[in-house]
Amino acid sequence: MCPEQPANLLPALSVLIVDDNATNLRILDETLRLWGCRVRLADSAALALELLAEAQAAGRSFSLILTDAQMPNIDGFMLIEEIRSSPSLSQIAIMMLTSVDHYSDAERCRQLGIAAFLTKPIRQSELRNAMLRVIEMGLVKLPAPSPSGAANTDPQSSLLHILVVDDNSTNRNLATRMLTNAGYFVTSAENRKEALARLEQTQFDLVLMDA
Repeated sequence: MCPEQPANLLPALSVLIVDDNATNLRILDETLRLWGCRVRLADSAALALELLAEAQAAGRSFSLILTDAQMPNIDGFMLIEEIRSSPSLSQIAIMMLTSVDHYSDAERCRQLGIAAFLTKPIRQSELRNAMLRVIEMGLVKLPAPSPSGAANTDPQSSLLHILVVDDNSTNRNLATRMLTNAGYFVTSAENRKEALARLEQTQFDLVLMDA
């Protein structure tokens, strides 16, 4: 039997994506979901810390955190420092994305024990290869595989993939956050044209649309 290829491990990953840019967040969300990852989204470092605390309280943990470096109020480096200061979170693998390729940033990443430092714009192949390298290095905590032939008991595996359509950004973001926090797979669209484009790309179980 051939050994398991690293790519087969991606669907097992539970990933927290942190980025204040809505477009970047959506692209990363859709990309990682296509690869089979289970994704939670945070549009700020503050929300990311809330989701980490929520997962911890529920006895769960993320396999990987993918965070942007440049964010208002609490940037990516400050977020990572906060995570590293918590013994229960300090071992989570973290990958950082930045639009500025500074040597000082790369050096700071090494000091913080960041698994990978990637400069935007990032090709899908580059991101996937970086994630595979982090897995191969043993930095990602993977869930134990289910016994052969056992039924899939992961509750998220049967949850709906929902498209939220609303031209009001406050309503749209609130609905997205509530559904995501409930564990559903959520994609958002601002208008009819954008919604149709999403529907052409992805099969959704449910569409929530403002009248």
